[in-house]
Amino acid sequence: CGGGGDRLRAGGDGGLRQSFFYGYLKQRLRKPVDDPYDVDAFVVGFTGIVMPVEIKEKSPTPSGDFGIDAGRILMLLRLCLATDSNALYVIRQVDETETRELVKWRYVTLADIITGCHWNLTGGGRGMSGGATQTVIIPGSLFEDFSQNNLSEEWLAQNKSLQASVKMTANELVSNITRYLNA
Repeated sequence: CGGGGDRLRAGGDGGLRQSFFYGYLKQRLRKPVDDPYDVDAFVVGFTGIVMPVEIKEKSPTPSGDFGIDAGRILMLLRLCLATDSNALYVIRQVDETETRELVKWRYVTLADIITGCHWNLTGGGRGMSGGATQTVIIPGSLFEDFSQNNLSEEWLAQNKSLQASVKMTANELVSNITRYLNA
């Protein structure tokens, strides 16, 4: 993650995840959460911003889109609604060769997933419990290249709130529709 490794950690023992879950969600925010959240990492800003991160390895569909397990989106949504935080879905985009070579790192925010995907569920592969999963196809155009800038305090401050990000997108849509109707 290019120089930001101290702030983006997957946490081998889950200590940071457990501290966040029990110390922040349950004790500080007093959120009623009955089950543990399986978040891959957190980006923690110096100003106290906390953004959960889901990290997956993916190759695009022939049309350039990506399938994301609906359960992962729902988990992030439940966590972010409780904390008014946005989340990052980071993918290690790989080619379709047998060695699955790295193409590039890309990301999409949870707010962009909510406002930008079509929400048509398709059958996915087998989940960790052995059952079939449901997949949401996310347009490849929603993903941006992931860089060290995504770990900056400025970027985190601009993208930290799920509700503010969705509201901004909704306001832009209303403005565009109004301009279209008045043209």
